[in-house]
Amino acid sequence: MHRDVIADGGAVVQAAELEDALVDALGAGGRRLRVLASDRARAFSWPSSAERLWALHAEL
Repeated sequence: MHRDVIADGGAVVQAAELEDALVDALGAGGRRLRVLASDRARAFSWPSSAERLWALHAEL
């Protein structure tokens, strides 16, 4: 589901709410979304993925 992937880094809206969501994202809500998306992206970096994989391998 998209909500699981996006989490805090974006917005999931219905088609009827799209215009208001775009206005918010391009205006006042844009800074908040940039910060949240940046934080979310850090959770999926290559170094952190490698560390988790190495830890899993070490536990086996």
